[in-house]
Amino acid sequence: MMEKRLELAKNLLKEEGVIFISIGEQELANLTLLCGKIFGYENFLTIMARRMKAGSDKGNYFAPSCDFVVCYAKNKVRIDTSNFYDEIDDEDSYTKEDENGKYKEKGLFQASLMGKRPNCRYYIQCPDGSLVIPPGNIFPPEKKEGVPVLNQDGNKSKYNIYVKSYLETRKEKGVKPRNFLMDNSFLNSRATSYLKNLGLDFPYSKPKELIIHLIKITHSPKEAIILDFFAGSGTTGEAVLELNQEEKNQRKFILCTNNEGRIVEEVFSVKRLNDISDIKRHELTEKAGWMIALKENTFEEIECKVEYRKLYSEEKENFKYKEVIKNLGLEEDA
Repeated sequence: MMEKRLELAKNLLKEEGVIFISIGEQELANLTLLCGKIFGYENFLTIMARRMKAGSDKGNYFAPSCDFVVCYAKNKVRIDTSNFYDEIDDEDSYTKEDENGKYKEKGLFQASLMGKRPNCRYYIQCPDGSLVIPPGNIFPPEKKEGVPVLNQDGNKSKYNIYVKSYLETRKEKGVKPRNFLMDNSFLNSRATSYLKNLGLDFPYSKPKELIIHLIKITHSPKEAIILDFFAGSGTTGEAVLELNQEEKNQRKFILCTNNEGRIVEEVFSVKRLNDISDIKRHELTEKAGWMIALKENTFEEIECKVEYRKLYSEEKENFKYKEVIKNLGLEEDA
């Protein structure tokens, strides 16, 4: 079943689209191999480890405290890598300021300069005319500035070399997203508490902040469509709506569910997703209905309401993939 859904996901993704799949450690290896088969190993982006519990004493040998998010691209070469970035989280460290704005000092010396190649290390001339060089055992053949901090005699220098890192520049460029997620807002307990405050009882829900983070770091187009095959308690839908309000965007979402615990009637349309117009809800419900039909090979409409749509067929082999894609208004590679 997972293989069929992933094949469908690949066909629905745009060429520059990406997919995030949450998985536990037991099935991580199998999922990675399956994604490599379907999306191509060359389109692998990363596997993120997420701390899901603050503390646990369960398990026979190790206490399970993390799960994983597998990330693949439809076509990695089509992705603009400059769009993959996260917000800086150390703004408070920019404590100095000059005419160009706030900045912090960063030592020029890098550990990579400790290698064996002499052309990795250069003398730098100080204000008093002396020469300094980063620590190491390999020295350039000539003692002059610019020939790839110790002083020219090999002793500790009274000078050090710094570069200025400006806050605004860092904000514009951002930082590359980490492949480990340690923030407390990503803990499962965060989602449990949030749903409890809404008066909902739904186990194993992912925190809304995690979904928001994944959408943000890709900097998807402002009218992108976010599809969630396992809608659960509707976290993805709420995350998209919240981001739209924050960023003034118009992203859309499609949620697929087997309606476990009547979550369509009791969660989606009542508690989490009320901030959407009836017209838009009907449009999304219609498309989501077709997505569920694709997922489960079911095409006979049983019931259709603004909040949900039910389809069913006893002939599972009658898989009208191309017809449904056409009804969705999508090309096969869209």
